[in-house]
Amino acid sequence: MLNNTKFIGNKCCLNMKRQGEHPKPNDQVNQQSTAAGNPVVNGFDYSPVATIGISLAGTVTYINSAAASEFHLEPASAAGLSLFDLFRDTSPDRAVEGSIRQGLPVKDREFTFTDHSEQKWVLISSSAIPENSGDTKTYVFIRDVTRYKKRENLFAYLNQAATSLAKTRDTATALQQIAEFIVPMFANWFTVDIIRDNKLELILLKHEDPAKIEWAYQYRKNYPTDLNGNTGAAVVLKTGKPGFVPVVTEQMFDFIVVDPIQREEVKKIGMHSVIVAPMWTDDKITGLVNFISSRPDKHFDQEDLEFALNFANIISMALENTRLNEEAANEIALRKQSEQRFRFLLDAIPHKMWTSGPDGRATYYNQQWHDYTGVEGFENLREKIWGFIHPDDLAEAAGRWPEAIAGGKDMHLEHRLQRFDGEYRWHLSRFTAFKDDRGQPALWVGTSTDIHDQKIYEIELAAANEEITATNEELTSANEELEAANEEQVATNEQLILAQETLQRIIQDLEIGRKRFQTVLNSIPQIAWASSAGGEVEYYNQRWYEYTGLTFEETKNWGWKQVIHSDDLALCMENLDAIIQSAGPGEFEIRERGVDGIYRWHLVRISPLFNAAGRLEQWIGTATDIDELKKIEQQKDDFISIASHELKTPLTSLKTSIQLLYRMKDAPIADRFPKLIEQANRSTYKMSNLVEDLLNVNRIKEKHLPLQKQWFVFSELVNACCNHIAVSGRHEIDVLGDKILQVYADERTIDQVIVNLVNNAVKYAPASKKIYIIIENNGDHAKLSVKDSGPGIAPEQLPFVFDRYYQGGKQDYRNPGLGLGLYISSEIIKRHGGKIGVESEPGKGSTFWFTLPYSP
Repeated sequence: MLNNTKFIGNKCCLNMKRQGEHPKPNDQVNQQSTAAGNPVVNGFDYSPVATIGISLAGTVTYINSAAASEFHLEPASAAGLSLFDLFRDTSPDRAVEGSIRQGLPVKDREFTFTDHSEQKWVLISSSAIPENSGDTKTYVFIRDVTRYKKRENLFAYLNQAATSLAKTRDTATALQQIAEFIVPMFANWFTVDIIRDNKLELILLKHEDPAKIEWAYQYRKNYPTDLNGNTGAAVVLKTGKPGFVPVVTEQMFDFIVVDPIQREEVKKIGMHSVIVAPMWTDDKITGLVNFISSRPDKHFDQEDLEFALNFANIISMALENTRLNEEAANEIALRKQSEQRFRFLLDAIPHKMWTSGPDGRATYYNQQWHDYTGVEGFENLREKIWGFIHPDDLAEAAGRWPEAIAGGKDMHLEHRLQRFDGEYRWHLSRFTAFKDDRGQPALWVGTSTDIHDQKIYEIELAAANEEITATNEELTSANEELEAANEEQVATNEQLILAQETLQRIIQDLEIGRKRFQTVLNSIPQIAWASSAGGEVEYYNQRWYEYTGLTFEETKNWGWKQVIHSDDLALCMENLDAIIQSAGPGEFEIRERGVDGIYRWHLVRISPLFNAAGRLEQWIGTATDIDELKKIEQQKDDFISIASHELKTPLTSLKTSIQLLYRMKDAPIADRFPKLIEQANRSTYKMSNLVEDLLNVNRIKEKHLPLQKQWFVFSELVNACCNHIAVSGRHEIDVLGDKILQVYADERTIDQVIVNLVNNAVKYAPASKKIYIIIENNGDHAKLSVKDSGPGIAPEQLPFVFDRYYQGGKQDYRNPGLGLGLYISSEIIKRHGGKIGVESEPGKGSTFWFTLPYSP
């Protein structure tokens, strides 16, 4: 944990147990078995494998020396005890225990054993062996696999951590998740340091107690790590090998920490075991990870060391991944700001501008084109653009444009363009090539300037001149003066054209930025807009029109208020006014109506755009759809509330029963003890079922729900799993249909589905005294239906009944549950390749059904 705490080497003292010789049995229970003269039993006395003999009732009758030594069992004390009180069966419904009690052979099945508060995992095999007396006794053979089980669990946890950390995109979140994976599950103290400027920089320090964390930071400040030393972190950095001290002793502190004051501070850590693991990136150590156990009963071993080294590699990769993601996010933000400025400038230009690729195909039109033609959408305008050229001017334009593209030369021409109201107006269009380093056109930039008034004036003037010339040749001198005036006008026009060319070059530069800006805003999934400094909307991206179904004219300036939910409008205006007054960025949440009339939650973010002089010119806003996130948050809150109540009720009952049993432990009341134990057992069973449902959801999510398919008779499974309903006498189960039909499926999980459907019928239709179960053969699949005559399900609830955590109607805890049963059932059926559904009508009951394919 604390890198300046110095330890030398990685020596560890191990207490080795000899397993060669075992004393002969001398206790009463073993003498009985030995006295029988069974040579097999006599052989077990000298076997290095832990062996225990049990009666048909499961009580211990024999313990060999290996079992007594390995599990600290005294044969005399263990006589008469149940084997299964010592070793706990981990299989579902304790099925393996049942097999052993019946004398059936089992091989390598998992059990647990608790020795001095330490839980061990063992593999048990059993065999029934005849005695000389004619009886048959069962012997179990036990192997301790705790070390392998621990390794398996640690690497499963390591895979979980790697999967979770691979999804993080920022350093802060990654460090938080890293700390949660280690403390307190693996270590009590946990630190991560990175190397920066040849020094260790602490980026994470974690402990359960915040007060200790503050002390640890002060300790690191007072005693910085010496990377030039020959102990601790310095050795790990120099050699690249981990520091591993399984057992930390007082002598180590006295020998290594010379400063008595520092020595006393170090002892406050409560250090009992230490691992210092290096972090590597590209064959270079980039930091250190410290794991410290402060528990006297917790000492790291080789499995823990291997886990720590692998976890250090995961941390290194996670930090490198978040660093790259953060750099990319910063780069994107800078580019977005540049695009905003380009778009603002290009939209402000009063000329129609466009760009084309090297092949002459248009790639962008500015807003002036859309306003002039009345055509919305880039693709739509590109398809129709040539149709806006006057028929008399189309041939010249269509001929000269390909010539310019082929030759890579600039061009200009005058032609008429049709406006949205049908009027044709004269324009001066110019096309300029932006060329790459090889002199080849990489981009074409075009502008069209409205010169209609000037062109009409020229035409009318020419017509007047011709009329004067034809009707009155005597006015020749006057005409000459007029021609001089025309020449002067032409010169003026040339000056105007020169000025326009200069402006076009400026416009072309702005057009590139505008194109980038428009492309970015129209490509993002959020709604985006631009407003004036006072807040009036001047531009929307395409997503706004798609979502609202409204036009720009309907929603410009403050027209957007019509799509805001009435309950949110006042708060929206208040937040917007505060942001405008602050001249800084801000955000808030509102509901906005879509084209379908449905309001959805959006996160609104607004940022100011300043010009080079620092004056606020425009506001840029976005609205991100967070409706699904809102629903998920509400669903999560509802689930936590329900789960808390569901677990609290049996836990309270269990606590009450145990308290009463504790008070009567010295003076037990015989008739109350069984009732309290039964009540405690019911509460424990209920909590176990709730936890099992949650574990099943996790197994389904991780795809760890195995299926063991076999052929079985459908009706026999139905009768077996619904027996508890029939026994209660409150409901009658009527099985109809094909009662000899066989299916190929996992009997255990299908049993769970049927029980869930029947229990739901009992729970939600208590007045339905008769429940029908129909079995059908539908050719390529079997179908089972559970039908009740209860209140039924509302139509608006039907699409959600198989969703995870869904509870139909308002939860009042009269029908308890986590809303997981139908979800788990649907996932089980899907894993079988079948289908599941429900048919219901309010007041006419419900029918839940599922199908299973016949093919194995």
